[in-house]
Amino acid sequence: MFTKVITNPKLRSFVRKTGIIKILTRILSKRNSVYEERFSKALFQSINEGDVVWDVGANIGYYTCKFAHAVGSSGKVVAFEPVKATYLRMVAACKNEGLSNVLPVQYALGSCEEQIKIPITNKNDGTTNSLAKRSDNSTDVYELVSVKRGDTVIAEGLPMPDIIKIDVEAYEEEVLFGLRNYLQSCAWGGGKMLKINILRNSF
Repeated sequence: MFTKVITNPKLRSFVRKTGIIKILTRILSKRNSVYEERFSKALFQSINEGDVVWDVGANIGYYTCKFAHAVGSSGKVVAFEPVKATYLRMVAACKNEGLSNVLPVQYALGSCEEQIKIPITNKNDGTTNSLAKRSDNSTDVYELVSVKRGDTVIAEGLPMPDIIKIDVEAYEEEVLFGLRNYLQSCAWGGGKMLKINILRNSF
């Protein structure tokens, strides 16, 4: 990660020899861990039994399952994950925990209705894919995924959220823009208090 920032070959070689990259990695990993702990604590303190939580960028379901337990049987979790392999792992995780209050949907949220070709990154510990990194290279491994506007799926009957968690790798603005009508209705006296939590893995 750091060597990509350093473009001078001599400087890059020097930095590698000093071992500073390993030190920085440890420090930043610790900072990221602390941030995510704080994010998680603040997020779950805001969830009440019976809430509807939208997990936008559900990935393999780590937060999805936790949300489902937090909202209880009277609540609902809508888990958005567009990439097929990751979506199936998320569905399996919910099934393994016997969760019946999760509604998994295999599409992404964005600012418009479209199909996006995105590069696929395969990892054993889960898959991290980004709609912000669109692929036009025919040699890339990619998947064509569906994107829908949040306002549209609400109009079609999807449960309206009390809480939205967004973890979409630099695609957050697109998600929020596609929900602008709903967000305006909440802000302008729609009778619903909405909490939005954005998880960023980089800083």
